[in-house]
Amino acid sequence: MIRSSLRRLAAQSPALALVVLGTLLSGALWTVPASAAEAETASIDHAQPADGAVRLLVTVPGTEAIDLDEVAVTIGGKDVATESDTASDSDDVQRTSILAIDTSNSMRGTRIAEAKKAAAAYLGAVPANVKVGVLTFDTDVEVVVPAGTDRDAAREAIAGLTLTQDTALYDGVLGALRAAGPNGATAGQRKVLLLSDGKDTTKTTLTSVVDAVKKSGVTVDVVSLQQGDEANAPLNAITAAGKGTMLNTADPTALSEAFAAEADDLARQIVV
Repeated sequence: MIRSSLRRLAAQSPALALVVLGTLLSGALWTVPASAAEAETASIDHAQPADGAVRLLVTVPGTEAIDLDEVAVTIGGKDVATESDTASDSDDVQRTSILAIDTSNSMRGTRIAEAKKAAAAYLGAVPANVKVGVLTFDTDVEVVVPAGTDRDAAREAIAGLTLTQDTALYDGVLGALRAAGPNGATAGQRKVLLLSDGKDTTKTTLTSVVDAVKKSGVTVDVVSLQQGDEANAPLNAITAAGKGTMLNTADPTALSEAFAAEADDLARQIVV
């Protein structure tokens, strides 16, 4: 095992620190923050092997400019040669994001209107080199726009969303995993942003979905417009399996803030 410390992830004031432990030769990586305070600063979202090196995709929170010259890495207590760049200006680590949107009839009215607004705002804020796909689920699951950088096609698809019966939620998650692309050493960061307000109405089991999410290596973030712990239990399980975050709200206007936060995270990533 290679022990690594990413010692300084600095903005113009003051330095952000994160201790990273455990880079495996296979490229797998996990992080252990040195303290609770540091756990709230920066996070390593992805690691992949390169020729004689490891590329780390790191999200730096905040709003201030990131000083790439202040990024330093040590291995076994020794400083090593490091190159850093903003992820938005680098193609060394591929980034893919799938918007999986519930288009069942329960989303009618304000909910679908706010969902369209939030998705459009996301498309306007997400870095240009992030591949974004759009998937809908209702009675059926449809990839309306495959993952790519054509924002106009994605905007047109979002604007034209229509509703129908049933909620193939679990099949929608499985479809989003496929749309994010296969796992692999150079697959890059793959994320799904799932929006739903209803329970699954199919015969697909939650267990099979949770297992698929765990095996996929895809991060799954969920925005739930449901109410009550019982209704959200399946989505909580999916989120946990995808090592993502979940927002539960009854207010459709909160969608724009949630989607904006997702885009901001991608814009604050650097490649080390």
